[in-house]
Amino acid sequence: MNYKTFATIVVATRNRLELLQKMLENTKKQNRYPQCEIIVMDDASDVEIKDSLISIFPEVTFVRVPTQAGYVWLRNEAFRKASSEYVFFLDDDSWFEQNDAVERGVNFFREHVNTGILSFEVRLADGSALPKTHKKRPYKTSSFIGVAHAVKKPFFENEDIYDSDYFRQGEERDLALRCLDKGYDIMQVGDITVYHEETPKERNHQFIHGYAFRNELIFYLTRFPAVLAPVFMIKCIVSHTFFCMRRRWFHAYFFGLSEFFKKFRLFYKKRKSVSFKTTIKYLSLRKV
Repeated sequence: MNYKTFATIVVATRNRLELLQKMLENTKKQNRYPQCEIIVMDDASDVEIKDSLISIFPEVTFVRVPTQAGYVWLRNEAFRKASSEYVFFLDDDSWFEQNDAVERGVNFFREHVNTGILSFEVRLADGSALPKTHKKRPYKTSSFIGVAHAVKKPFFENEDIYDSDYFRQGEERDLALRCLDKGYDIMQVGDITVYHEETPKERNHQFIHGYAFRNELIFYLTRFPAVLAPVFMIKCIVSHTFFCMRRRWFHAYFFGLSEFFKKFRLFYKKRKSVSFKTTIKYLSLRKV
């Protein structure tokens, strides 16, 4: 495929017009911004975001869906539309701290040709940073932070970058395992930082945790070898039971569990487990 742009930056948004404008203004500071493609996916916001921002950012492609689809579906759509070999994913309340961050990411991909996913450091409003490991970077890992990562598109061409069953939460885990199973690396870099404001707007923590619980069970059921899947599913249920009961998040707990078992047969039919070798690699790298 003939890729036309230096890099593509994808943003999924819903009802965060002011934050999105701030995010785009910060993104415009990137040294290679004129060569970048920016795709904003509007998840049926209450106001027409494109009408409000197109005059300020005429170079941005705004795509609106009429009914809420969830950011996983939106990112899949944007990934298919991307005209670059390297696709960067940011949330609408996050932006790069270095003005050459995109350029650094592209250069890393080009120098490390087996890298399928790049994970960036995330700095939160309280000054803390993720991941918390002090291991010297860059290093191979089996996880990445959804708010700050990039994907090499040719490695995932003609497929959904994320499993659409997830709707939200946990899609990173599934993509990471698939990336390793293809034989590609996930690299945590230390010289690219994303500031994440983590606004509470459109953020219902029980709703989010309910999906996180459901999706973790889906992950083990559909991706882990048969001999390991039941063990990890039981561990998942026990862990979320203690967590939700301690916080009295009863709605999150029963929502996650019921939504998983209601569609258990459907999820099971889609089961496509990775090799035992890949699973062990995934588990061992997670400890980094």
